[in-house]
Amino acid sequence: MTVTQATPADSSMHDVLEQARALVPTLRDRAAATEERRSLLPETVADMKAAGIFRITQPRTWGGLELGFDALADAAYELGRGDGSAGWVSVVLNGGWFLASFPEQAAADVWGKDGSILVGGVLAPSPTVSRVDGGWTISGRWPYSSGIDHCSWNIVSCFEFREGGPPDARLFLVPASDYTVEDTWFTLGLRGTGSKTTVIKDVFVPEHRTLLLGDLREGRGPGTAVNTNPFYRVPFGIFFSLSIASPIAGAAQGGLELWRETSRDRRAPDGSRVTDQPTLRAIYAESAAEIDCARLLLRRDFDDALEMVQAGHIPTSEERARSWRDGAYAVRLCERALDRLFEAAGGRVLQEGDPFQRTWRDVHTASSHIAMRWVDAADRFGRMDFGYGPPNPFFH
Repeated sequence: MTVTQATPADSSMHDVLEQARALVPTLRDRAAATEERRSLLPETVADMKAAGIFRITQPRTWGGLELGFDALADAAYELGRGDGSAGWVSVVLNGGWFLASFPEQAAADVWGKDGSILVGGVLAPSPTVSRVDGGWTISGRWPYSSGIDHCSWNIVSCFEFREGGPPDARLFLVPASDYTVEDTWFTLGLRGTGSKTTVIKDVFVPEHRTLLLGDLREGRGPGTAVNTNPFYRVPFGIFFSLSIASPIAGAAQGGLELWRETSRDRRAPDGSRVTDQPTLRAIYAESAAEIDCARLLLRRDFDDALEMVQAGHIPTSEERARSWRDGAYAVRLCERALDRLFEAAGGRVLQEGDPFQRTWRDVHTASSHIAMRWVDAADRFGRMDFGYGPPNPFFH
């Protein structure tokens, strides 16, 4: 497929979304090869680059499109319709949103010579970090580094233990020359994300390439003094929980579309069309409604978050807990929708390589992500509403 090169001067949210939609048939055609490779195909990454997908949240001053995280979510949803793995990676490799909060010199290190450089990130903290003159020395292993095969830089996190206070996570920006990648990604679903393990051994990171996660949680990183677009001040928890759920809603919608198309030609034992059965049409309708509800729930929260930061309002702990809840619940709705369709699909979906089965596995795999586990997200919301406070500041 030919994609028109997107540039900051001529790209709008509409342009990027149209190009994302145009990629859906191509992504579906490549999905089996992507799953077998356990990483996005190089041509898929090239197409997504050309469409401007990875520059949606990148500041314009560094060659990005700076369209906002609602644009990222909508593009990820469309890509997810074609391939859940492509949609997932489109969010994780939009490192521009994270880097916009780092000191400006960090952005210069990455994009000073080439604004198309991709930055990934994995935020599960490693405990090994030491402060040294001019910066930090870090070591550790970071599994689940989605899209790492395509990155020139990666953001990892370590716990910073401070005397007299609770530990916080600090983010570290490291070039590919400072880490190795272990192929550890053998999973039920989302295989094409290539979420392998980043390994770092005694690497020095200068101070300007670090950022406290607490600053990202509060939308007050030093880079926001320069990058003044309000969406850079959206708290990390709201940005992450809603953004990462969006491609999964897209994957569920893609699964619904695949199921509908294959059901048109299915025949019952008596030779009639299975779509003649009211119960099957009701199954389809209920699943379609659940997927719509998932997307509308995410859209409501996106709109509320942007309205809050534009008004200078700092989201409360209760409002943040709602976003974690809604991101996880959206994925839960998608699981239910595809489970219902799976049960009604017949033996064909049990065949290896079946496209609907792939989507079903992708959605179930996403639901096990720490941000998407419903019982944890529900507990966080319940704790806040009943006055217990957040159980873990990492998810604030």
